[in-house]
Order: sequence, then structure tokens, then C-alpha cells
Amino acid sequence: MTTRKTRKKMIQSEATKISSLTNEGRNNIYKEQAGLFITHQITGTSEREGTRFYDITIRLSANPKRNSLGEVVEARFFLGPMFGDRVLKVETPNLEFVTKAYGPMLCTGEATLKDGTVIELVPRWIDFEHGALLEGKLAAEQELAGLKEKVEGIKKKIAAWKEKGGCDKNSKSVDS
Repeated sequence: MTTRKTRKKMIQSEATKISSLTNEGRNNIYKEQAGLFITHQITGTSEREGTRFYDITIRLSANPKRNSLGEVVEARFFLGPMFGDRVLKVETPNLEFVTKAYGPMLCTGEATLKDGTVIELVPRWIDFEHGALLEGKLAAEQELAGLKEKVEGIKKKIAAWKEKGGCDKNSKSVDS
């Protein structure tokens, strides 16, 4: 069984031998990480006192060719002082949590496998550059909802007009 200490030393020694800018170095990273990585997704936005907040899901993800989340017992994440300097522990099956943030941050983490191996995960910079896309999507959804509301209003007017007899064949105006 690999202990935390020996696993860390192994990662450091392998990482310094071969550049990550080669296929071999890249493959070593996959191996050292057991195919596990921290990922994030922006899932919503809100505004409070003039400050834009993003809803973010942070999760442990697996490269399906390298590993399965089925080997993971738990993951621990750390976001720093703005989040209370506490370690957030998540367990299977989801291995994720949702938080709100107004600025980018560094997320560090560890994953514990069923055999007791603890993997120190590659840190992830959590940013909101794609937040503008989400805001654009939300604005488009609001605009679409407004258009649907207008269409429903027009449909009601047409139905009421038809109830009043609508327009006969000799009439030249729908307002008559």
C-alpha cells in the first residue's frame, strides 16, 4: 500500500525527470493522478449589492480511459481564506460541491482511493471567463420568455377577436 508520504515523493521525483511538454511527461501526469482531476462548471449567476456572484460546481472528474470514480472513496478540496480556511470533504457517489464566488480562486485537493492511496491532485484555477457565455445565455432565455409572453398575448387577442365574429369576407379591416 502506498502511503501519503511515499506517494508525494514518487510524484515529485517522476515529475522532475521528464518534461510535461512531452507525451511521456503527460502520460506520467495521468499516471501520478490516477486519471483524476479537479474540474469546475459555472451553473448560474446572481447579483448582490452590485457584485456579480457565480454559482460554481467543483468536482472530482476521471478520465474514463485512465480511471473510474468507482475507485474513489472521498475527495477533499481547499479553497483558502475567503472560504473559511476549511477543507471540504465530499464522498461518493457525487464527489462534488456547489459554492458561490465573486472572483477567481485556486482550488487544491486530494482523493482517497479504496486501497487507501491518497492522491494529491493537480491544483485547479477556478475562473469565470466563461461566465460571460452563461450571462449571454441567461439574457437570451429572458428575452425568449418575454417573446413567448407576447405571443401568448397576441393569441388571446386573436381568440377574443374571433369570438366577436372576427372579420367577414366583405370587410377590409380587422378593426371593424
